[in-house]
Amino acid sequence: MDVKDLLRRKKIKKDKRSLSLQEGTDLVAVEYEITTEKLSNKGFDKLPFKVRKQIEQLYELLRSKPKQVIPSLLELIEKYPNVAVLYNYLIAAYRLSGQNEKADSMTVESYKRHPDYLFAKISYAFYCLRKGDPYKVPEIFDHKLELRQLYPHRKKFHITEFINFMGLMALYHNAIGEREIAIRYYDMIKQVDPNDNMVQVLKKVLYPSFLARVLRKIIKKPLGNIT
Repeated sequence: MDVKDLLRRKKIKKDKRSLSLQEGTDLVAVEYEITTEKLSNKGFDKLPFKVRKQIEQLYELLRSKPKQVIPSLLELIEKYPNVAVLYNYLIAAYRLSGQNEKADSMTVESYKRHPDYLFAKISYAFYCLRKGDPYKVPEIFDHKLELRQLYPHRKKFHITEFINFMGLMALYHNAIGEREIAIRYYDMIKQVDPNDNMVQVLKKVLYPSFLARVLRKIIKKPLGNIT
């Protein structure tokens, strides 16, 4: 797998690279423009300035005080149900505060309301993997398992879009027994940002410890299943 000009986190602005991806049985080189700069979001950009600033402040609090932001996010969703990113933040807030059932419920709701929103697709696909139903993943993405196929009109992708999508694809391929392809996705993420949490998650799944392998055999747990 050839990756040109490896991405350095502190210098990401307009960085193009060639990445090897799996398409059917052939490897193809796809050029991505990966950025950390904020991308345009039609639903969000149309909101009043004060509301946009409020949402940005809630995002800043999301990791440190997830429970605190939930009431405000619920109010905003009631007022602005068409702003898909609000559901994404609420799912994260529920998950970070340990309210996994509510997070799952909101994941399903988000996908129903915003089936074309990338993070709604990704969240729902992760949900299906956790439920042990990996074969729903291709349907969610209309059988387009590569970002440039899914969005042929786009050349630029935010680093979070790239990492989460590629991480999902790694877990999906591993879950259906295609470990070599999963490792290719893992390698791409690792080269883009080796410190991202997704790298650690995939490492544990793809390269489990000896003890973990023994336990999985004992309980007959599929290698690709996510807990």
